[in-house]
Amino acid sequence: MTHAYVIASSIVVPTILWVFNQAWSLPPFVPRQVVDENDLFPLLFAPWAGPQSLFAILSRILQVIALFRLPPLPISIYFQYTYALWIYIALARTLAGWVLSRCVGWALPRLFRHWALYEPSSGFGPMLFVLSVWQTTDTLVIIRTTQGVLPGPPTRRYGYLPHALVFGMLLCWLENAPWTYGIALLACFAIVLALLILSFVFPRLGAASNQTERIFDDGGDAEMAIIGEPLSQPSPSTKLSLRRTITLGLLSLVIMEAPYNIFPIFTPITLTPMPPPPSPPSPLLEILVLTYPRSDLEANLKIMQTTIQSYLPLLGNDTHLSIFTHATEHRAFERLQQTFSDSTITFFADNDTHPDAYEGHYLHLAEAFRWVSGPRPNLPQAEWVMLIEDDFPLCAGHVGRDALRRVLTILEASRPSPDSPVPRRRGGFIGTGGSGLIIHNTLLPILQLVLHAHAEKQSKLPLGGNRRPPDLVLQDCLLGKDPLCALTRGDVCPDQNSKPSNCGLVITSRLVMDHIGGMYTTTVGKATNSDKWRCGWRHPFHGSKGVEVVVTDW
Repeated sequence: MTHAYVIASSIVVPTILWVFNQAWSLPPFVPRQVVDENDLFPLLFAPWAGPQSLFAILSRILQVIALFRLPPLPISIYFQYTYALWIYIALARTLAGWVLSRCVGWALPRLFRHWALYEPSSGFGPMLFVLSVWQTTDTLVIIRTTQGVLPGPPTRRYGYLPHALVFGMLLCWLENAPWTYGIALLACFAIVLALLILSFVFPRLGAASNQTERIFDDGGDAEMAIIGEPLSQPSPSTKLSLRRTITLGLLSLVIMEAPYNIFPIFTPITLTPMPPPPSPPSPLLEILVLTYPRSDLEANLKIMQTTIQSYLPLLGNDTHLSIFTHATEHRAFERLQQTFSDSTITFFADNDTHPDAYEGHYLHLAEAFRWVSGPRPNLPQAEWVMLIEDDFPLCAGHVGRDALRRVLTILEASRPSPDSPVPRRRGGFIGTGGSGLIIHNTLLPILQLVLHAHAEKQSKLPLGGNRRPPDLVLQDCLLGKDPLCALTRGDVCPDQNSKPSNCGLVITSRLVMDHIGGMYTTTVGKATNSDKWRCGWRHPFHGSKGVEVVVTDW
């Protein structure tokens, strides 16, 4: 039983370290680390990482019990098989995460799955699950079983295979890891199915394998192989047919994943309240809509009105909506100003001239930030400003509005103390391009300065430097890539689960803004499009290092 004690120590020791201090634990494997960071360290050492929750500790206990019920084998063979299995499962998870996020998440929202890329995996559970299935189906010919991984007699038709499948389901539910164990189950039955097909195509290969298999029983020496000797009693394992393999694999997957698809349907939706403004009566959020005239007046009116109406349910004492234009003539703006004259929406047309600067998006943004951050009669400065273009309405109904409130809650929770004037997190992002950027008011003067420098005819920008598009100027600032907006290294902020994390940008997993003006561009010569950056698409920063992701599904 030496092998069981050695493997068990690989399960128990990381668990004890995690219980005493989670910082002592190795990082779990997350497919995002490979797909977006090319970081292989967690993939290589995740089997020795600690559990991810208290319930996962129960899973570790169950794994230790199962170890002592598996047939004894040389320690080297156990580690070879378990580690090879781990690499197999981890690579399969990485492929699934890439396909269901970066590959199809852009334009096929129904196939986008956040947790395929973000679910953490650690420990020996998936490998022990696969080994227990293989030994009860005669797939792994070096071992035969005389008892199941769970107590109970073998079934007449399937032997100890149901014990192994229930064992895997329990580990999945205790660790809350449906992607890890779902992929492990599919990878497991893929090998079973492949070997079964090979035995049909090459029957001599199957016969030769049966003649040379190495058999260990619980009473023998694990270091001494008995080659070619039959067991004294039949093994309670089963050789599955092709149809039963496919049926049992799919049925097991459905049962394993059912709780994660059925329970959310009956779980009541709990909406997040808007966090209170830190400096009342100043509002928490000002939604700043930038608008520029389009050649088609009627289309322009419909686009702007749809966008404005999508934000009306958010308005109140803590949220204000402003419409800003730097155009000298904007008929749609003027007509909508009359339409909403009885509302609290602020319309402002900035008609001043700037002979030292080029007209365009840089100047438009710079002047908008100058206006929203400066003194305005009867309109105090908000703590946060969310910038949107006039063809990016908030979408997904109450889910989209709740996602915005959750992002603001995480941003406000990053204050070092309740009375601290500046939070450690400086921004959020729920849209794409330059829309949906949530910016703290302390960054507005910096952004105004940088954007105006890009617009000047006699630019003060370094010679030979890359001229970044306006939306990249804003994004680089919020990400801390711009030296003028650099984040303080070493800062710790609570994540959405109140666990210590970095203080990076907060995003939604999906876009909760639609793009309805792609066919009516305001830029002369720009190609039109009607299907780019739509509601529900994967967020462009999803998977990026250092961002906090608010999972958004509907």
